[in-house]
Amino acid sequence: MARPPLLCQGGESAPPKRSARLNACTSTRAEARVYFFVFSSSFRVFISVTGRNNGFSLIEVVIVTAIIALALTLAGPRIGAGIGRLELDRSAQSIRNFIKLGRVQAQRTDREHYVVIDRKRDVITLLDPEMRPLRQEELPSSVQIMLDSSLDLASIAIAPSGIVRGEPIRLRGRSGDLEITLQ
Repeated sequence: MARPPLLCQGGESAPPKRSARLNACTSTRAEARVYFFVFSSSFRVFISVTGRNNGFSLIEVVIVTAIIALALTLAGPRIGAGIGRLELDRSAQSIRNFIKLGRVQAQRTDREHYVVIDRKRDVITLLDPEMRPLRQEELPSSVQIMLDSSLDLASIAIAPSGIVRGEPIRLRGRSGDLEITLQ
């Protein structure tokens, strides 16, 4: 069976040469409409696409799914490590912010304030001189508090002069350890 000639816009037959513009031509076959796209030779891209509006084939879906799974498999650990590092940095910044807030409160009231770190509950608490909590924050579950002593609590005393006394605090996360300097 002979194929009908390709027709372009206006019914003229397809140009013999590739021109500088996009040419869209269709065949006149009744059972399926076929589109041919020929791009400019200046781009050095020549694509001929035949489209049947039936969707994607199973092999196309499987290949795309496999590529996405491979990309996630390769990128997943890096994304997890990045999130772990962010949680560790955020926890360290929270402890520093509690110390700064305690310093401001101690200078404002001219009395000593305390930052208490509970290793068992993963909680930071700012206490006033009467040991009432002023502020409390829970650390992410992926961050562990490492203390030099075997106690579950560490306290940091903040004098009205701004001097901070306490043992150093180390945090351990999925991405490593981080030591917080008390200043």
